[in-house]
Amino acid sequence: MLIVIASSAAAALEPEAGLARVQQFLDEVETLRAEFHQTVEDGEGRVVQTSDGVLTIARPDRFRWDYAEPYEQLVLA
Repeated sequence: MLIVIASSAAAALEPEAGLARVQQFLDEVETLRAEFHQTVEDGEGRVVQTSDGVLTIARPDRFRWDYAEPYEQLVLA
């Protein structure tokens, strides 16, 4: 959510200045948590799979991708 807000604020600036502001924001982020809903479609646009879960990142080297639906799955790095 914060990235969307920062990106929206930067959109009103010149492209280079906006990019610099977003990059500065991302450089200062130490942790990030986001809930997600993922949809996979086939070549004809039909939904073939949906997934829900939480993504958590903690710098410099922690990553957690936690799927809740359709079945529990955990990816750690």
